[in-house]
Amino acid sequence: MPANNLQTVRKSLGIKQAELASMLATPVTKGTVSNHETGTRTPTVYQALEYAAVLGVSVEELFPAKTKPVAVRTAA
Repeated sequence: MPANNLQTVRKSLGIKQAELASMLATPVTKGTVSNHETGTRTPTVYQALEYAAVLGVSVEELFPAKTKPVAVRTAA
């Protein structure tokens, strides 16, 4: 299971890692994009916002929250 949807969205748009890296306002390396896609490294909030803007999707779509179900207690 992928760490996030960055790679899926990037590939669906036909963009290579190196291209995406250079499209950001603060360019990063192809290796940084790869690390963000695999979850080896977590992008900064600013980088996540930039990825979303460049790819035309929401941050939530690229990096969905990983939450665990919470048991809800009801009053007896």
